[in-house]
Amino acid sequence: MTARDVGAMRRLVRYLTITDPGFFRLRRALTTVSALAGAVAILTAMGHTLNHTMPAVLLGAFVAVQASSAVKDATQRDRVLTTAFLVVPALAAVGLATLLQRFGEAADVAFVGVLFLAVWIRRWGPSGFAAGMVAYVSYFYTLVLHATTADLPLLCAGVCAGVLVTLIVRAFVLPERPGREITSLVTALRSATRAALEIATRCGGGDRALDRALNRVETTVVLIEDWLDRNDAESVIGVSNETFSQMVFDARFETETACEALAGGADAALAHASIGSSGAKLVARAIAAQARLADATHGHRACAGSVREHRPPPVAPRTDASRVSSTTRSAVQVAVATSVAAWLGSAVDAAHWYWAVITAFLVYTGTSTRGEVMVRAGERVAGTVGGVVAGMFAVGAVGDNVAGQTSVVMGSVFLAFYLVAVDYVFQTFFLTVMLAGMYELLGEFSAGLLFVRAEETAIGAAVGIVAAHTVLASSSRDVFTSAVDRYLARLSSLIGKAVSRRNRSVPPVEVLNEVRALDTDLAEIEAAASTLVEDPATRGRRSVLRLLRRLQGINRAAHGLAAVGAGAGVPDATPARRLDESRSVDVVACAVRDGIELARQRNVGAKAVPIPRTGTGQVETGRSAPVASCEDGIRLAALNRIGRLVADLSSAPNASDRARTGSAAERNGGKR
Repeated sequence: MTARDVGAMRRLVRYLTITDPGFFRLRRALTTVSALAGAVAILTAMGHTLNHTMPAVLLGAFVAVQASSAVKDATQRDRVLTTAFLVVPALAAVGLATLLQRFGEAADVAFVGVLFLAVWIRRWGPSGFAAGMVAYVSYFYTLVLHATTADLPLLCAGVCAGVLVTLIVRAFVLPERPGREITSLVTALRSATRAALEIATRCGGGDRALDRALNRVETTVVLIEDWLDRNDAESVIGVSNETFSQMVFDARFETETACEALAGGADAALAHASIGSSGAKLVARAIAAQARLADATHGHRACAGSVREHRPPPVAPRTDASRVSSTTRSAVQVAVATSVAAWLGSAVDAAHWYWAVITAFLVYTGTSTRGEVMVRAGERVAGTVGGVVAGMFAVGAVGDNVAGQTSVVMGSVFLAFYLVAVDYVFQTFFLTVMLAGMYELLGEFSAGLLFVRAEETAIGAAVGIVAAHTVLASSSRDVFTSAVDRYLARLSSLIGKAVSRRNRSVPPVEVLNEVRALDTDLAEIEAAASTLVEDPATRGRRSVLRLLRRLQGINRAAHGLAAVGAGAGVPDATPARRLDESRSVDVVACAVRDGIELARQRNVGAKAVPIPRTGTGQVETGRSAPVASCEDGIRLAALNRIGRLVADLSSAPNASDRARTGSAAERNGGKR
């Protein structure tokens, strides 16, 4: 291998580290492909012995794929238990489909009922989701294979083999390795930090590239916090979860502070001017914080044998009506959509109507509003059309070469599940290519067959969209508005706790927990915003993006406030200055929380009623010598920045204006 090849490999590893921190996507894709290959190998060998292969092989293969990809419980223990449990719904679905085959259309009607239940049981979390998906796959392929009661023993063996192979792969072949995961995540965080600092140094303020780089830092931090929720850091790296979480928070805060100062952020520069923190010193502090994280994870191999996983604290489930109605609403929509799709699909092609039904079902997977369904349906159609074209080229390129055909199938499955987290279009695209390769292996491939798939997919997508808009419709805008309201309420709570930390009445861990919850709320807003931006029926995309950028700025300022609230050490001030700044903090905090309340009223469309208060609500922190010479000075800088951004939310035209316009349009018959 030449030096150029080595350099290329290093660049590839660096790219994968940044784009897939912790290599979670890589491991999940490899788990799916390994389970598929193992199930096919075992069932093919068993089938040759019994002289009856194909139905059991196909069913076992697809059950293995679904069992490895649909199980998403929080802990390794729960994932193993859920995977083992999947035998129950799979066997029940296979038995039901086999028994109903003799009654003709009764089996098709029952298929709609199975899809209804597959969606309805999602209310029981990840385990319910996985059970529903495996039941759907098992029933569907039993139906398509026209299985008889004579085939039932082999089909059951195929199901058991598929689940068993998945268990072996998940528990023994490709198990989770917490030590390697956290090392990879910290490496990814250091890479993202370096990239952000370089952009801040080179481009200065107002550069979108810096926002994207800081967002990458935030994404990696969220993944690390997720790792902490699933593992015991004390056993893995010898540092408690609370201590490591504080170290991660400090590293993130130092990075954001350095970037804002380098980019010319007035608040950051002001907050650190008095303690001599030049740009170079701030960068050095950020790098040192990252190095401490690396040092903490360096020795994890010494105690790898004692790794144990712990459950995160139980979270009380939401019992509000919206959560219950969400699963029921989606289940009813799926039942209506799949019934109509089956009828229309049969009119186009009586032999392949199920592709329309599958699409009408899958557009409701991971969606809850009509906007999300519309986006998912468009992605599925686009991916299918592209996959049809690519599939014909791929099959033509490999010809009759069985090894080449197998490579197309396995490679497509890997890429489908590796890239699904990037965009759903990729999964649909590569699964369509996989289908082309599979039909070629079975000797049933034709271009006309792929064109029928594209037509049936379009029918299912259209029916799914119509059902989402006409049957118990739910607005994407309402979801976005609710998410923003929860975020603003959490922000007000964080300000109260961070300010209360001055008299030590609030433990530092409460402040850190509050800022972590704030990050989670922001992630929900970003997810809801992506639907509004991508939905072609949505108006005011720019206002949504503008609101999102303001909230991201507020979030970074909140980190600075929380860093002091959590007990970060800064130089103290004279008693007189400390008293003056303490009073100023109370005034500004009160004003900012009043502003947040006004922003919440504006967000939900209520008439904003100004809250009377005394004082200006903002302290001119740059009027006298160093304001940030103590903790309250830094609090003032962070609060002033939050206050200005919150005021922008209340004054500038934003997404809430569009929400009120959109709601009025819906009441007049223009439901979106």
